[in-house]
Amino acid sequence: MFRLNRMLLLFVALLPITGLGLTGAHAAQAEAVSIGGKPKLVVTQTDLTIMKAEKVLRYDFTIKNIGRKTLQPQFDYPGHHYYPIEVAVRPGKQLKRYMVMDEHTKYRKMAFKGSGSGGLLDPGREVHFYVEYRIQEDADLSKVLENARDGVLLVLDGPKVVAEFPLQDAEGKKQ
Repeated sequence: MFRLNRMLLLFVALLPITGLGLTGAHAAQAEAVSIGGKPKLVVTQTDLTIMKAEKVLRYDFTIKNIGRKTLQPQFDYPGHHYYPIEVAVRPGKQLKRYMVMDEHTKYRKMAFKGSGSGGLLDPGREVHFYVEYRIQEDADLSKVLENARDGVLLVLDGPKVVAEFPLQDAEGKKQ
């Protein structure tokens, strides 16, 4: 049973899921497929903010669990600052050109500035998540805004990706 759960989680992590749009505030119906009783997720709201003085790109997402089970952490962590379910944006090639990148990892990650969430994703509940990234000092902020969709929203349980929502050209699409 444990191996089956791990295989299903790996399948979900690799499953491309359609997603959401980012041009101000938008309602999106980006839906993750329910596999093996895992919760279904829908991105219902997105916002994008550029904080000019701090050179920060902020993504705000509202995610609703339309499934029957709570998306709760399956990842155990010995420390005190673990965030059980979090979001991250994996940048595409165009967005990457304008962002400070974390060079000390095997993953393509933008330099993290901060994040937060409104709690667990219980069935029928909408939860707000935000994540902030550092923009390069000499970057043209209009180009950052223009390319903010060039990436993928990741929903994470510790180190495991449990859902992906491509940001580009996905507003209103379902899978």
